[in-house]
Amino acid sequence: MKNSLLKPIAALFSLALLLLPSQAAAAPCSGSSVTVTRVGSPVFYIDTGISPQLTSAYVGYTIQNGGSAISDLWVKLENFTGTRLALASGENGLLHVGPLANGATTFVGFYLTASGTGDTATSQTHDVALYPSNPSVSSATCADNFGYTVQETIKANPNSVTSISVSPAQPSIGGTITFIVNGLTGNMGNNTPRIFSSTPASLANWPSGVFELTGSTIEFLSGGNTGTYVNSLYRTGLNMADTTYRVTYTLRVRGTTGGSTTVYPVSYITSGGPV
Repeated sequence: MKNSLLKPIAALFSLALLLLPSQAAAAPCSGSSVTVTRVGSPVFYIDTGISPQLTSAYVGYTIQNGGSAISDLWVKLENFTGTRLALASGENGLLHVGPLANGATTFVGFYLTASGTGDTATSQTHDVALYPSNPSVSSATCADNFGYTVQETIKANPNSVTSISVSPAQPSIGGTITFIVNGLTGNMGNNTPRIFSSTPASLANWPSGVFELTGSTIEFLSGGNTGTYVNSLYRTGLNMADTTYRVTYTLRVRGTTGGSTTVYPVSYITSGGPV
């Protein structure tokens, strides 16, 4: 069964630089042998000064099993605190990973939406909880807490998109689709840390229940920065020079949308704007 047509639109926005909350390092989940690591920005970027407003994004985590094989793994975002950040309307916050062998690592992505406008330095937190079976019939084996702040972008745009592709344009249920965004960062400013933060979708009505983010790769191809970063939505520590980049997203199709869907990937890139 074919899904509805996907229509690609790309956007890039620069961000005013705030102090970041501490980025959680890899640590065992509540003392277990499983490590949960955030692989996205600890700042949740939005732009409410344009139409359509960009108020949503994927957050990503990797889960590494450092112990005995896990026969069945479920991951749930729960226990949200703060008033601004929550699961998006199409996101139930639950993913079934299945078996996870000793030493294996998996990526999980969840779609969140920020309410309101402007910046907030108040931490918006949630737990990444791991379950041995469906949470409706089991208890969490462990949970890690992660905090975010919300920040509006500025409107300086020294960066540019050179191409965007979606393949296939009409995916089938159970299949995989790929978004590829190519662009230039532009010359980044003197302020540090210099940040590159990406998401394959940014609109509140994105049907995240239909499209499950299963992986992403950031590649800095030429210019001031180089390197390939698998299962990452966020890089920092970049130098100032203009850099050619490519971001590739893979998503699993879990249903149909009943109409055409706008693909609106966004990269937020430090421009050296005011703190």
